[in-house]
Amino acid sequence: MINAIRRQLQERKLRNQLRRYYAPDGGFLKSAKNRFTQEIRTELKPARIPIHHHVVKWRYALVAGLIAVSMTGGVMTYADANNVPASHPLYNFKRFSEQVRLGLATPQQQVALHQSFAQRRLHEIEEMKAEHPGIDEDNDETVGHLSDDFQNEANDTIDQAEKLNFMQDQRQALCQKILDTVDDTVHSRHLDHLRSHCQAVPGQ
Repeated sequence: MINAIRRQLQERKLRNQLRRYYAPDGGFLKSAKNRFTQEIRTELKPARIPIHHHVVKWRYALVAGLIAVSMTGGVMTYADANNVPASHPLYNFKRFSEQVRLGLATPQQQVALHQSFAQRRLHEIEEMKAEHPGIDEDNDETVGHLSDDFQNEANDTIDQAEKLNFMQDQRQALCQKILDTVDDTVHSRHLDHLRSHCQAVPGQ
């Protein structure tokens, strides 16, 4: 009995000695912990990107933007200069170019531009009807919009001339020039409205 207790005490003492022998040094553990923590912080810390990298990135973005603007401007110029029809894929670029031209024009130049654009709308309606016989603004949405746009451009021509105090004979000539080019291309209600608008010009 006593011998068994002695053996247990000896075994326990031996285990404690082995544990102390194989246990890592406290200083080493502390050093390893600090190093591990430093490594983790370094990994999580966002890397500093040199300022010239940002400059290069913005430079490429600026060049790409200028190329896109240049290409868009070229497409707009092509569509406008060639007066593409309403069915053309670039037609919206043409209309956008017209708005840019109006925005850059003087008030006097805007009168001529509105008149020119009114003529364009009439021509576009004629092209649509030639491509699709039998259509008109009552059964085709595109022709309807073009007819409305013609009326707006014609009205803007007359209104802009009045704002600029064009001579009476000049305003009458503008009205007559527009009316002379209008036939059954546009809807009768637009034609009647245009005639009424022109009759409101003094001297008509």
